[in-house]
Amino acid sequence: MMRLPVLIGAAAVLNCYSATAQTPDSVPAAGKWYVGAGAGYHYYYSINRPYVRARPVYLMGGYTVTPKVSLQAEVQYGRVVNQTHNQGQVDGELYDFTYREETRSTAVTLLARFNRSQPSHHLQFDWLLGLAVVSGMQKDAAYRTSTTTGASSAYYYQPIRETTPHLVGGLGLRYLLGPHLSIGGELLISKNTKIPPVSVWGLAPGFGANLGVSYRFGAPAY
Repeated sequence: MMRLPVLIGAAAVLNCYSATAQTPDSVPAAGKWYVGAGAGYHYYYSINRPYVRARPVYLMGGYTVTPKVSLQAEVQYGRVVNQTHNQGQVDGELYDFTYREETRSTAVTLLARFNRSQPSHHLQFDWLLGLAVVSGMQKDAAYRTSTTTGASSAYYYQPIRETTPHLVGGLGLRYLLGPHLSIGGELLISKNTKIPPVSVWGLAPGFGANLGVSYRFGAPAY
């Protein structure tokens, strides 16, 4: 007779444990802090040079304020070099001409992520909204080489520098590989706030895309 209450108590404990255990298809929310890295392509629009067309690598870190809202900071760096070649005559002598354009850019982006998915789902969808401060530098140079004598000369243009703020918005998609690791991408549009939206040029947006991996620290937060 003494065994019956013991068996009932054990069954109750097992029932509570199984009710709170994670199902195979769910992923628990992990710690509030996360970091990530990746690569992307960004075009930040500007009427005047430099036209920042960056293929950057980026590092990011974020903090989950609530299950539906996170704050995220990204640092991007990119460098693009374009060269064109042609031939022409100068004073009757044939030359090879090379024009080189180098653009370097650094961007610091602050984003708010608004999650639109259930925490238990592996696929997570986010709305993104924030501000990017973009610093660009463009250096141009022209070279010519005589096809007859091999003599060469170069002309270096004054570097062009500019720092501009851009409003940024878009969407993000993440796939949770587990409670800590995820892969995902972002599609973004941007608007240079220094250009008044009073013409077609003023309304022209920039665009960008990222692809990367992120890691979330800590024990379950929610």
